[in-house]
Amino acid sequence: MTVTWTLPLRLLLALGLGLVVGLERETAKSVRGRLVFGGIRTEPLLALLGFAAACLQLMGVPFAVPAGFGAVAFLAALSYATKLRTHHPERSPGVSSELSGLLTFVVGALALLAEPWLAAALGIGNALLLSEKARLAALVRRLEKQEFLAALRFVLVTFIVLPILPDRSYPPFALNPADVWQLVILVASIGFVGYVLTRRLGERRGLTLVGLVGGLLSSTVLTVSMARRARAVPAIAADALRAAVLAASVMYVRLLTFAALLDARVLPALSWRLALLGAIGAALAPQWERHGVQPSTEDTVGTFSTPSPRPASPRNPFELGPALAFAAVFVLLSVGTATVRARAGSTGVMAVAAVAGAVEVDPFILAMLRAPDAPVTQVVAAILIATLTNTVAKGAYFAALVPARRRAATWRYGVWALAHVPLLLGLR
Repeated sequence: MTVTWTLPLRLLLALGLGLVVGLERETAKSVRGRLVFGGIRTEPLLALLGFAAACLQLMGVPFAVPAGFGAVAFLAALSYATKLRTHHPERSPGVSSELSGLLTFVVGALALLAEPWLAAALGIGNALLLSEKARLAALVRRLEKQEFLAALRFVLVTFIVLPILPDRSYPPFALNPADVWQLVILVASIGFVGYVLTRRLGERRGLTLVGLVGGLLSSTVLTVSMARRARAVPAIAADALRAAVLAASVMYVRLLTFAALLDARVLPALSWRLALLGAIGAALAPQWERHGVQPSTEDTVGTFSTPSPRPASPRNPFELGPALAFAAVFVLLSVGTATVRARAGSTGVMAVAAVAGAVEVDPFILAMLRAPDAPVTQVVAAILIATLTNTVAKGAYFAALVPARRRAATWRYGVWALAHVPLLLGLR
């Protein structure tokens, strides 16, 4: 049913939004016991004043809305001046109440002059920001500078760089700069999820959680990091191996997400294979050992007295250098794969998959998923070969760096790699 926004309905909207903000301000007065601009009567009156000014403007009274806004701004300035004279010397008087009153006036005017959703959004947003002051302040206290800079870089690569890139394909390899940058944003966004979880929970929950969320960043990098720490602190070798295996298991979930977003035609053949390989990896992860350390970063917990080193902070996924490097590698692999496919056919593509998988699977697999002319069977086979060689490489990294766990790492990663073979042979 379509609602016709008549004049009475718009008046009720302005009054209702003013009441919502006024109720919040009245609650703040009673809880904090301080001077607050606005209240259960003042805020609705400000909204009605804005609505009346808008009516006068529509009737031909010039500058009715600016004049009304100026009058409210004058009252807000008087209120703030009073707070400056009476506030505690060690506490800075906020200006949010006065700004909220000005916004309430604007909301009242917009309820008549603009679309109702705009007035409603501004009014409700006004009330929410006022009521959630404590939570917002706590969030700011917990927010670290590195996380803030990561968010700014996300805004940069998404809303500033992407719009200025050409959105067309360039021959002979049909490379689209906008599409390439969208892949950078996709990979960085998934990595950012793991980054935030690791920063917030990793040091408290231990190596297992670091492994699970680290797989969203880069399971290869995390495997090498875990192996180096296990080499430095042999007591955590079993836990480090578990984290590395779990991170590699999460890699299959990450790759399945890429496939679903970029090339849904491969899902019938690829989804159950990747899901099975991820489950096999999770089953191969070693269990906790009582003679090791508990998966916690506390110095002592219960009967475990061996200190556990704190997980290393993950690299900020929105550093522009790595983002540009990823884009360059993706372009090179796209060109190389297209060239090899044209000259050497499927055999050449599989050779590229084996080599690329030994280093990092994401750029190559994304290049395959962005090749619409590649047969589905070829894409799925290339992805499985890349993950197979990547599994072998990670096992070799861990076994070489942690001699104490060489046997455990070798058979686990070996069994996991062999599990790829029947899935490859089953392709038709």
